[in-house]
Amino acid sequence: MTVLPDEVPEAGLDLSQHYMDNRRLLYLLLSLWVIWVFVRLIDLFEAATRTNASSWELAAMFPWQTVPLLLIFGIMAWSRNRLLQLLGVIATFVLVNSAMVNRSVEVAAS
Repeated sequence: MTVLPDEVPEAGLDLSQHYMDNRRLLYLLLSLWVIWVFVRLIDLFEAATRTNASSWELAAMFPWQTVPLLLIFGIMAWSRNRLLQLLGVIATFVLVNSAMVNRSVEVAAS
């Protein structure tokens, strides 16, 4: 909802400018999503292992979901540099997908 405009004026719309104008809301929502996933991981880990886990233990197990993504999203929300925006999107894609592939390989090997 934050990426595309609600209405397009007849004169047209610069999507790049629209993105820059709305990037802070976009990355705030993505940061909240990362935090929500992390909280759910705590619940899932405790249910699967029947042990209590601290946030620090889980952050060490799933580091790609905590600090790196929040740091990237913070930089992208702050910066208007288009190259930095592109590098942030690529870094996010690599972090999330490499973690999913790694987890899939671990499950398949079990």
